[in-house]
Amino acid sequence: MTLRGSGPRRGDSLFNLGLVKDGALLVRDGLIAAVGTRAEVEKLAEARTAKKIDLGGRVALPGFVDPHTHLVHAASRAEEYELKIAGASYEEIARKGGGILNSVKRLREATSEALKKRALAALKQFAAHGTTTIEAKSGYGLDVASELKILRLQKELAAEQPLEIVSTFLGAHVVPEEFRGKAGGAEKYIQLMEQKMLPHIGESRLAEFCDVFCDRGAFTVEQSKRVLQAGREWGLEPRMHAEQLSRTGAARLAILLRAASEQRRYRSAGGIGDGGDPAARVRFSSGTEAICAGSSTD
Repeated sequence: MTLRGSGPRRGDSLFNLGLVKDGALLVRDGLIAAVGTRAEVEKLAEARTAKKIDLGGRVALPGFVDPHTHLVHAASRAEEYELKIAGASYEEIARKGGGILNSVKRLREATSEALKKRALAALKQFAAHGTTTIEAKSGYGLDVASELKILRLQKELAAEQPLEIVSTFLGAHVVPEEFRGKAGGAEKYIQLMEQKMLPHIGESRLAEFCDVFCDRGAFTVEQSKRVLQAGREWGLEPRMHAEQLSRTGAARLAILLRAASEQRRYRSAGGIGDGGDPAARVRFSSGTEAICAGSSTD
């Protein structure tokens, strides 16, 4: 299975997996040098002296790409899945002390050494299950030192092991605790991102993308637009968490800003591609990829 093509699949092209029956690969120095039917590959001069490995009818396919991870984190949130199964909402879990702010508290307390050890263990699990590329978000730091700590660790990890790590700055995950309940708290935090975080991230090339959680209880459409535009000024392309909890117009903003992707949690009524989704038709004709986070606690 090759999934051969120039970009991500959508619509009817999702059914075209680029299958090659009775196929073969020619591998040179750990890299794929040729792909085709067995007859085609065996005709190549280099193939005549190559070591032959019979896969016994198994399927050879590209590595999986995980488009949304928090690789660097301090503790599991598995208990939140149990609460969700029991019927608790996203906001109810947060009010009980779980959610993003709880992860932020734990990460700020953790050492870089402990975080790196945990991330390396996760990368081994990714590789064992066939994932070769991950997008890794920050967003569990929400202050200058902690966000930079996450992104620096991701850069180190990308250089020290074989999986590809694509870093995303998610400083605009939620407004951190120290800014909540204060007059103009969200505005002051956005200024911190604009003036302290993004310049350092851009100059040090610590991330390729800038993400925003645009939803109820997080950031408004206007605030999200401001953060993403500031990120773009520092060379970070936009991504978005769009409309996971409510319809805000965030998906349309992602399309207007030509965001690389927008993630939303599936809703059975009015979900992605549903006739009840006003942005669906526009999204499918845009360059913005929709990512469905069906079981996300993020």
